[in-house]
Amino acid sequence: MDERLQRAAETGNIDALYSFIHHDANVFKRIDEMEFVDTPLHVAAVAGNTGFAMEMMNLKPSFARKLNPDGFSPVHLALLNQQTQMVIDFLSVDKDLIRVKGKGGFTVLHHVALDENYAHLSRRFLNFCPDCIFDLTVERQTALHIAVEKNKFEAFKAMLEWIQSAFEDNKCKRSKILNYQDKDGNTVLHLAASVNHPQMIKLLIECEEVDKNRINDRGFTAMDVLERQTVADNMESVNILSSNPSTFQKLSSVKILKDAIKEMRDETVGVLLIVFALLLTMAYQGVLSPPGSVFQGDATASTSSNHREGKSVMRTSSFLIFYIPNGLAFIISWFITLLLLESVAKSIMSFLSRIYTIVYFCYVAALSTVAPSTIVFLVVVSAQTIISFSLWFIWSPESKSIAITMQNAKTEYKLMVAAEHDDIDMLYQLIEEDTNVLHRMDKMDVVDTPLHMASSEGCVDFAMEMMYLKPSLAKKLNKEGLSPVHVALKCGHTDLALSLLGLDKTLVGVKGKMGYTPLHYIVMYEKKEDYLNEFFNDYHPCIIDDLTSQGETALHVAARCNNQALKYLLKWLRRTAKISMLKKHNLLDLGNRDKETVLHVLARNQPEPQIVNLLSNDLRIDTKVKNSKGQTALQILESSDKKGNVNIEECVSILRRHAKYCDPVVILRRIPFYIMAMVAQWGYEIKTMSTDNGNSMLVVTVLILTTSYQASLSPPGGVLPANVPKDNNNNKFSNLQVYIGSINGTTSNNHSYHVVENINFKPNNSTVGSSVLKKGPFLWFFIPNILAFSTSFLLTCLVIPTLVSGFFSFVLTLSLSTLLFCLLDSALVIISPDNQTSQILFTCVYAMVYITYLAIAFAVVPKIRRYYTSI
Repeated sequence: MDERLQRAAETGNIDALYSFIHHDANVFKRIDEMEFVDTPLHVAAVAGNTGFAMEMMNLKPSFARKLNPDGFSPVHLALLNQQTQMVIDFLSVDKDLIRVKGKGGFTVLHHVALDENYAHLSRRFLNFCPDCIFDLTVERQTALHIAVEKNKFEAFKAMLEWIQSAFEDNKCKRSKILNYQDKDGNTVLHLAASVNHPQMIKLLIECEEVDKNRINDRGFTAMDVLERQTVADNMESVNILSSNPSTFQKLSSVKILKDAIKEMRDETVGVLLIVFALLLTMAYQGVLSPPGSVFQGDATASTSSNHREGKSVMRTSSFLIFYIPNGLAFIISWFITLLLLESVAKSIMSFLSRIYTIVYFCYVAALSTVAPSTIVFLVVVSAQTIISFSLWFIWSPESKSIAITMQNAKTEYKLMVAAEHDDIDMLYQLIEEDTNVLHRMDKMDVVDTPLHMASSEGCVDFAMEMMYLKPSLAKKLNKEGLSPVHVALKCGHTDLALSLLGLDKTLVGVKGKMGYTPLHYIVMYEKKEDYLNEFFNDYHPCIIDDLTSQGETALHVAARCNNQALKYLLKWLRRTAKISMLKKHNLLDLGNRDKETVLHVLARNQPEPQIVNLLSNDLRIDTKVKNSKGQTALQILESSDKKGNVNIEECVSILRRHAKYCDPVVILRRIPFYIMAMVAQWGYEIKTMSTDNGNSMLVVTVLILTTSYQASLSPPGGVLPANVPKDNNNNKFSNLQVYIGSINGTTSNNHSYHVVENINFKPNNSTVGSSVLKKGPFLWFFIPNILAFSTSFLLTCLVIPTLVSGFFSFVLTLSLSTLLFCLLDSALVIISPDNQTSQILFTCVYAMVYITYLAIAFAVVPKIRRYYTSI
């Protein structure tokens, strides 16, 4: 920078500034083109010349975001030089300046956290830009972490009070900031324990969102950190941390549910209201129309009858089995409906809550009416209450280019040395000596950068700092055709590679030598299942889309280079719902440039029986596909010169047995596999559908559930009545005589009749409340009805987790499960015409459950899977 311009900035001479601009109109443009430079705004910020600084902000706003060679912006320098009014003036012009990151990723809020004298500024900064509380340093620390780690209590207290006030109605954000973990996995509570500050610990555990049991990367909780200290006077901190200031967590769970509802879209809340209202209706209908009906009133009935009018015809055991889960579904639906209504109709909630309270008492009154006796009623209500409270207390919401030229070889060599030794201070010293060094590197197409060096040495901190300073270097290829992510994976530093990908997910698509992406490299070199699974889960689209210049997927590469990675990838493909079954089969059957599938490639290298079994039997790869030479994988193995090899012989045996799958008996035995595949496909389709489609599907499935459930309460044709007392002599309708006669005259004396048949209407007590349908029609109706309910139940359980949080998913599934139990109880026991029909219906239900169980077991239990795949 010209000395005259620097002098004008130091003295605050605005006239001299414009005089210089008149002399050199492009001076600011040249300064702005430099990566790291001390601008006149930096100089004015250090000198405290507010007027000059604001004039510069007006002329060249971009200077406010420039970092000097020391890694500081003007707002950083103003704060560090105690020019607080200038900082506030800067932020009043552009509040986003508070989020500009300097050396180490520090914003001005992080610097304020280091000085207790600036505690008042932290509140002001946070009011300017509330989201700056979530800004992270390269150590992945928030300003709250910094204040605790440096033992700055006043700064910590000010920020904590602001968090509780600003996010009073947003539990999710409070929980996120208070439980955020830095690069070592430490939360603010871990750091408070490490500095042994009782007051900080006390304030933190008074926040209901703070998780005392969160563990860091070393596997320690905050209490573990305290217990491992050698400090003698940490007993106060230990006592505070071991206490529980929150009483019983009584209302916290309700508040968490309300916060979760606030986070939902209005459409989702609307659909949930419909669903829970329908569940409420279904459960309420159960007490209005009990399965099997009720005993009817009769004016001539004996007063000594053992049954009273309006009471359910069910036996006591059947009544308990049906109405305990029915009431549980009603209570859960009633409670959640009230919470949902509060979010959409808060202004009339006091009125609605009274109505719903009346509805609940009506349910209880109806239940007491149909209950066989008072004792049975009390047992049902007590069981419903105990189970509801037990579920409530059990549930606990828990809610990561450089261009080397001859002129600058010395600086760039030093940069490589700094990267090799993880020396961030040396990096900034070199940038101060040559501010354009990173810019020159970025202009070169193929170059070894410090980021490549840091990746090869596993220097995570240096790599993160480089990513912040010059993120474009992460996509540069070196002279070997590798990006920094490729280098990290090749050198075994998978954690560093995942950290780089965490900052920029597009790096996963960078293609290196021969078109290899990071996915191809991780399956070539990585053997740890955890890293592989994390990579597959986060970047699964690249498994399908990324092909090398040879047309190979990651499966082909793993089959050729790393059987261990191939095994994990195939297991992941088998169980994941992130890729549809159709795409899985297309991927497995995809051929490379030589038309060879993964099975062909495996057959040419080191085939393992377990992997061949996974491909042919579990994942159903097409073993009859031929390569460009007209060979199948089996033919490649049979023509192998490695005969006598035990693995190859076993692989040949597996592929030969696979030909038997056309056998109808085998197909029948593999029905569970096909059901599992169908359910997995359903899960994928539901998971990938839009929220609106999910809401619509949920409404449809619940309507089907409602109609099929209603059929168990009111079967077609009704049920056998219970209106005839035991004493038939007192019932004029107990026997009916049918007469046939002729009319000879106009008076009754001229009529002649004779009795043809006596019809006795006396009911069989064992069939009272049973369906009037005969066995055949009953089975033809109720088997599809139960199948419809079960299928809709399964689809609903798959849709719910994609729309709502874990708690709402749990209570919906629980409510539906109890109603499913009630339906089965009604159809199998209460209204079934006879025992034989019950047994047939039970057999059908058992078969459905058994097949579904086998499908799940097939996916989970290796022994069962081996049994089916060996057929």
